[in-house]
Amino acid sequence: MGEVRRLRAAPDRRGLTRAALPYLRPHLARMGWGVGLSLGASAAVALVPAAVGAVATAVLEGDTGLVTTVTLALLGLTLVHLAARFGGELLLGAAGERLVRTLRDLAAERLAGAPLRFVESHAAGEMVGRATAEIAELAVFVRRQVPALLASTGYLLIGGYVLVSRSWPLALALFAAFMPPALFVLHRFRVRSAGAWDAEADRQAKVAATFAESLEARETLQLAGAAAQWDRRYARDNDRLLDGIAQTTRALNTMTAIQASECLAVAGVILLGGVLLGGGPGEVGTVVVFVLSCRGMFDSFMELTRLVGGVQRTRVGLARVLDLLSATQPPPDISDPSPDPSDPSDPSPDPSGPSPAESEPPPGKSNLLPGISGHGGWGVERGLRVGEVAFAYVPGEDVLRGVTLAFPPGERAVVVGATGAGKSTLAKLMAGLYAPDRGTVRHDGADLAALGPDERRRRVALIPQDVQTVRGTIAANLALGTGAGRHDLARAVGLLGLDGWLKGLPDGLDTGTGARGALLSAGERQLIGLIRAMLLGPAVLILDEATADVDPATAALIEGALERQAGERTLIVIAHRRATIDRFDRRIELRGGHTPEETT
Repeated sequence: MGEVRRLRAAPDRRGLTRAALPYLRPHLARMGWGVGLSLGASAAVALVPAAVGAVATAVLEGDTGLVTTVTLALLGLTLVHLAARFGGELLLGAAGERLVRTLRDLAAERLAGAPLRFVESHAAGEMVGRATAEIAELAVFVRRQVPALLASTGYLLIGGYVLVSRSWPLALALFAAFMPPALFVLHRFRVRSAGAWDAEADRQAKVAATFAESLEARETLQLAGAAAQWDRRYARDNDRLLDGIAQTTRALNTMTAIQASECLAVAGVILLGGVLLGGGPGEVGTVVVFVLSCRGMFDSFMELTRLVGGVQRTRVGLARVLDLLSATQPPPDISDPSPDPSDPSDPSPDPSGPSPAESEPPPGKSNLLPGISGHGGWGVERGLRVGEVAFAYVPGEDVLRGVTLAFPPGERAVVVGATGAGKSTLAKLMAGLYAPDRGTVRHDGADLAALGPDERRRRVALIPQDVQTVRGTIAANLALGTGAGRHDLARAVGLLGLDGWLKGLPDGLDTGTGARGALLSAGERQLIGLIRAMLLGPAVLILDEATADVDPATAALIEGALERQAGERTLIVIAHRRATIDRFDRRIELRGGHTPEETT
């Protein structure tokens, strides 16, 4: 079978920056300015202890002029810090929001165009989580955590420089006392946190998926009395998530041991400062600088340790989002749908065929809804061809194998077979929703798998048994994917002979559909699917059990609408109802995934 790209629970984070660069590039200038201003704000704060030390020295020496000068310098540093911090956070926040919007829009676009097989192989909640919650976390990281990271990192660098320049022996003693235990704690954190954030993110996705499925299946759960059973499953997923959060929390708690090293280091600075430097005014100022800088540097170091969890969580989320975008990357667009001249099963059209004038539809027979754009291919010579098609959902278990069919323009055929024979799978293959594992599906000589989605829809339209609707009005649902205005919608309804049905609705085209079409009957959803498909004006229309779950009156409406707009359009119907089957002269029976016989 064709390989289905699966989302990875723990995507590889190596090369993550390089993979994210194409999405970051449009925002790099704004982010660069933001980083520069944030580092400037950190430098202003880091220089405050040096200024305070200078004030202490000046006070002890009685130099009032120097006290005034340094005090004004402190005021200047404060103003620089406030302005630079505000500008940096503003620029980084704007860049983060723009990046998130780019990723969210792209994820929605990719999922909307993702192959049906890919979508069906994943829980909806998992994909929604990656496209919404995990992208939102990126915005929080850039807007809040990146400025904090820059502030802490900048303070450590500038503060370290201030200490070394003031007294390198005392700075060396400070680093020697603090860094070894701190590095040991960091090592223990890395050991404990290995895989912890990946596991937590994966379990969060499973909780979201279970919750989403419980909403979708709420009616079934209530009818079957299985709500309590599903609640236990949801509780089990939540317990696993709680265990994952506990693991990451234990890893973060490891970092608190650094506080003990901080206390010992500050005490050592005070003692060693008195011993190494003596007691003059300059030496007192140096001790003041070291105590204040150490306090700020240790706070910055602890802030960095607290942010480590956020960085890890963001890296995991970014890797999962990029994995989604990679998995849904559309194939290269093939703009030339011309037939393959080397394919013996797909002969070229007869050059002596009818001219465009001769191929005009006969009076009273329109291939398209007049005035509504659609497939412009009058004179289609070869119709729809299924050649030696095989398809499997599970490797080694073909649902269809060796299916070969031909539907010339204007063909009216019904596909029958037992449940599980592969009828719906065949319908999705003929509509281009699935790509066959072997063989080809061609229309007018063009391989559907090589066409873009819009071109496929103009050639072949499928009305599934369960027509999906979005919350809104009937007009909004009919215009979905067609772009038709109200005039075109009303005209289409009239051409299909459905005016009576529309007038019987509470608000006509403005009637609400409810969530997932809950306010409509199954038959009304089928009529929406039929009108929507006909607005596209496809050359081939496929109906998958369109009348299976509807009342006889609605079934008659659907069949009457099809009769009114048949024309040269190829019509393929999958049916179980005897009344529907008897309306067709050509019958195709699927048995065990292949077509053993046809009747006419």
